[in-house]
Amino acid sequence: MNCKSCGALIDSSEKRCHYCGNKIELLLKETSHNDNHYIDDDILTNHCIQLSNEKKIQNNKLHLHPLIPLKKKNNAVNNYGTDFHDKENIFFLYDSSAFGSGKTGIFLTNQFLYCYLNGESKTKIELSKIENVMIKSSALKGELYVNNHYIGFYPSLGTTLKNDFYNIFNGIFKCKLS
Repeated sequence: MNCKSCGALIDSSEKRCHYCGNKIELLLKETSHNDNHYIDDDILTNHCIQLSNEKKIQNNKLHLHPLIPLKKKNNAVNNYGTDFHDKENIFFLYDSSAFGSGKTGIFLTNQFLYCYLNGESKTKIELSKIENVMIKSSALKGELYVNNHYIGFYPSLGTTLKNDFYNIFNGIFKCKLS
């Protein structure tokens, strides 16, 4: 289940949300069953606002809702947003393209995670099927794994992007740095 307050993926056996600290008993009473397998727009919006307010995102290639440049958003949807529906809102976009076009990278909607990192295969993963995200990082590149499956690599000089990905994903899924 997801925390109603911050959107983090939480285990119902835990007493508090591991991300924001809210009591889960209260959250269970407030959370309704979700047959559509998507994360509520308000939860994702609040997560983006919280990250922006706390200035937790440092990399200029990462864009949060509602401040995602329209041209980058359109390029991402057209280039690797397989079966993207107008009903989906994009909540974060990572532009891995060399010249900032948005044609490669990652974006997250309330239903799917879309990835196309550095010419590797285009991937679309339903959020309800994501159990964990792992971010591996070395001096020059980082690798993204979803449910222990390799998704792709991204250029990584230093730890800023690794930490930014962790802050974004850890508020939504169980996330691990390696």
